[in-house]
Amino acid sequence: MTEGEDHHVRGADDDAMSVGATSVGIGASPPPDLFDDVVIDLTDPVAVSVGGATGHGPAVLAIVIAEHTEPHLGEVLMAMDDQSYSNLRVTVLDATGEDGVEDRFAHCCPGAEFVSSDRRGFAAVANWALEHVSAAEFPFLIFVKDDTALAPGAVSYLVEEMFRSNAGIVGPKLVDWNDPGKLLAVGYGADRRGRRIDLIEPDEFDQDQYAAVADVFVIPSGAQLVRTDLFEALDGFDPVMDAENEDLDLCWRAHIAAARVIVVPPASARQARPTPSKALSLHRYRLRARHRLRTLAVTSSRWSFLRAMAGGIGYLLIVALGNLLRGRPGHSRAALGAIGWNLRHLGSVRRRRRRLRAVRQVGDGEIHALQTRVGPSVDSLVERSFRPTARVANAARAFRQTLVDERQPIGSTVAVFLGLILLFLGLGTFGLLGDAPVVVGQNPILPDGGSLIGQWWTGYRSGGLGGPSAAPVSFAVLGVAAIALAWAPSFLHLVLLIGPLVIAPIGIFRLVRPLGGPRAAMVAATLAVANPLTADALAAARWETLVLWAGAPFLLHSACRLIELEPWTRVERPLPALLVRYGFLTAVLAAFAPAAIALAVLTAGSVALFGFVSGRPTRVGRGVLGAVAGV
Repeated sequence: MTEGEDHHVRGADDDAMSVGATSVGIGASPPPDLFDDVVIDLTDPVAVSVGGATGHGPAVLAIVIAEHTEPHLGEVLMAMDDQSYSNLRVTVLDATGEDGVEDRFAHCCPGAEFVSSDRRGFAAVANWALEHVSAAEFPFLIFVKDDTALAPGAVSYLVEEMFRSNAGIVGPKLVDWNDPGKLLAVGYGADRRGRRIDLIEPDEFDQDQYAAVADVFVIPSGAQLVRTDLFEALDGFDPVMDAENEDLDLCWRAHIAAARVIVVPPASARQARPTPSKALSLHRYRLRARHRLRTLAVTSSRWSFLRAMAGGIGYLLIVALGNLLRGRPGHSRAALGAIGWNLRHLGSVRRRRRRLRAVRQVGDGEIHALQTRVGPSVDSLVERSFRPTARVANAARAFRQTLVDERQPIGSTVAVFLGLILLFLGLGTFGLLGDAPVVVGQNPILPDGGSLIGQWWTGYRSGGLGGPSAAPVSFAVLGVAAIALAWAPSFLHLVLLIGPLVIAPIGIFRLVRPLGGPRAAMVAATLAVANPLTADALAAARWETLVLWAGAPFLLHSACRLIELEPWTRVERPLPALLVRYGFLTAVLAAFAPAAIALAVLTAGSVALFGFVSGRPTRVGRGVLGAVAGV
């Protein structure tokens, strides 16, 4: 929705629609006794001139709703203390039910007032302002959740834009708590069924592409700057909406009162999102279904009430049927339960409708012009359920989310990449299954197990014309394995061919995990299996190459621990144990591929060179000892 569209909807004469010029005193225009002759110095968003006298801007009361103390409340309060807006007072509404909250967090925001609240739910706790705050003392309120930390200049930008745009509710752009480069919201749109619509792409990065101030339909909860007189006239948040859709409900009623709702991207706030789970998802879905229907019941005018309720109930019935067909009985029951829940709360709906009717300035037609006719509700349900291409796209989006979102369960990511590894292995080795051993190139030749053990024990090699020769330890190992698997000799040969392809991703995973976590390690392991060079080595029968390729990550991991290189040294080991480990790995690899000795010396020499470059002589010495141990 553009600014031009907003003026077209509300008309060019804002004063005609302003409740500020009426006895109610809340509309799009500021009360004349408070903001007459206000001049904003755009070079300093804090400095304003009221009636010709320079001051520090109108008083703003920041209300921090603390429902949980951990893990973010301390940072949220420190962010409020860092605000550049000087005429700001902070009140913390303690709804945690814990003892000693003020003693633990008072130092995070000196001067903040802590008020204990026995109410539960964000909306009910925030409505404390209706009883204890007056517009004469604090013209503006900013509601801050305990998981949202404002940037230092956020309040200044919001107050400046409140004056400039003559708005009723303004808010910052929201970015991820742990990754401020990732956008969460720049306000929301809405459809006629009360569903919020994202204005950004999923997992979109912040590159200042949304730097312009814009009219939106919803400012999400977390950080909302609201005019106090508007908040009082709208009777605050709907107290039955705990923490779902209460922001859309408030902004919808603000639009009805002809107040502008604006997002201010120059102001930003970090917000933490809860770790997703099936139980949490179902609970939030149940609340959203209830509250959306309630919002329709409260905000619709007298003449469109029946039509809005019929459409809302019909939509819930369709959604319940669709969820049932998709095998989601819990979501189906939640959609049907929303109808009964709203019927039980008809009394409070009537009271809120009467209160809203007294301040209504905009009809349903003008509100619908600010919304979309068909949002993602029915359309997405049909697409996800019946269109194969859309289902594939949704699956790909969910898969991408497991990679970039640290809140996603680790198990799902590991399972996805483990499936990919098995798929690559299956496709690459399918032709070897069930066939006789292919003896070509460097592929191992396996006589019977007794012959292998005899050659290792006697030192007589039967290859060629025969003769005395040192036999590697691998002869004994393979001889024992051949005897144990005498009933399936082809299986042992298949294990030897495919074994390096299975061992290599394990080594890559162990090597990369300390650097980037399990997600990055699984990506690296999958790429190692999908490497076309390994498939070429398998096709060309270069078996020793595959053995070296599988063992190299283990050698490098052991060498990094040998020179005490972070972050591979989380568990300390004595130097003799590390040397024995490195030498043992070299011996195991050399038993099957003698070139492993040169690889071990090269690896140890490389880490020794790294120690020399980094100015750590002890690392050089440990690297040299590792090379000696490998030989």
